[in-house]
Amino acid sequence: MDSVATPPAAVEYNLAYPGLLPDNPLHFLKAIRDKIVSILINDPEKRAEFNLLTSDKRINAAEFLSEKGEDALSVSTLSKSNNYLSDSINAVIEAKKMNKNADTVLHNQDLAILKHLEVLAVIRKDVDKKYDQEVSIEEKRLKNMQKTVKKLEPK
Repeated sequence: MDSVATPPAAVEYNLAYPGLLPDNPLHFLKAIRDKIVSILINDPEKRAEFNLLTSDKRINAAEFLSEKGEDALSVSTLSKSNNYLSDSINAVIEAKKMNKNADTVLHNQDLAILKHLEVLAVIRKDVDKKYDQEVSIEEKRLKNMQKTVKKLEPK
């Protein structure tokens, strides 16, 4: 009897709807608002949550853009998603230094990274092969962030 490889189960993590996509002329206003809000949030745990949400919206937007054939913008948006995810992780590190319990955010980051890797694989298939190196760089960034989150999680 031949064994059939089953595809890995989809990660049970819902990405937030991105709203305006980066190909919309008004998107720059949303990007400015998100950056300002992130800066204005004083509590590092709340900032981590906000940046994770923003990262989720960006990765979802990157997938939508790749489906529309907006390859360059998709890869750029993927990178911005990773920037917000990195900011989220840094905020958790800051919260832990302040002896705040950020375990819920860490758990969500862990799931988000798995989902982001899943979406990245879809984007890789959709975009032109000339973007392979950039997508690989973003995949490596995600895997490095995953290692960081694993180290920060409670034992």
